[in-house]
Amino acid sequence: MKKGFTLIELLIVVAIIAILAAIAVPNFLEAQTRSRVSRAMNDLRTISLAMETYYVDNNTYPPSAADSWLISSKSSYMAQPHLTTPISYINSVPTDVFRYLGGMADAQYRLYAVNYGYLASGGPKYNIYPYNGWMTWSLGPDLFSNAGGYRTYNQIIDNEALGEAGSYGTDPTSGLKIGTGSVNNGAGLRYDPTNGTVSLGDIYRHEGLSRTK
Repeated sequence: MKKGFTLIELLIVVAIIAILAAIAVPNFLEAQTRSRVSRAMNDLRTISLAMETYYVDNNTYPPSAADSWLISSKSSYMAQPHLTTPISYINSVPTDVFRYLGGMADAQYRLYAVNYGYLASGGPKYNIYPYNGWMTWSLGPDLFSNAGGYRTYNQIIDNEALGEAGSYGTDPTSGLKIGTGSVNNGAGLRYDPTNGTVSLGDIYRHEGLSRTK
């Protein structure tokens, strides 16, 4: 007589598989997120190396698309054309994996530069060439831009000091909710994996005077 599995045995096997899947899938997703964060950080280091090499050669960071007299096309963000041609400081500006996952049409990293010391107040002054500070950022695992544009390192730190690093929060000066896309000049949340692999905030890179201002 042939013996088969009983219904109880089959249910036990299914339950064991379900338990293993419940353990394995979150770990896989977390490992995937950690890998993407590492990729974003490596991309930003690569961009930084290209920008700093350009600075050594030209004593300025690449001009902004807003400086129309210095650039032939306004169709792209600041550094892309100048980092790739006529001298190839970088083969191409990488794609931010988190911008791509967020469904953004233009998934390249945004690169912003400013001039400090141009104003009597000490700056910064946007779109005034030559530039002595710049920043770039990745959306991070939350797939949301917490920076509407240029931010210095200290602006990010100041915002964290307001207690807004762990949530979208509300900016006490403007009353605007951080994370809605409507942010003031001091706003911005920095990604911190200690708050959880998938946590709020962008992954920033500051160089030049943007790193100390």
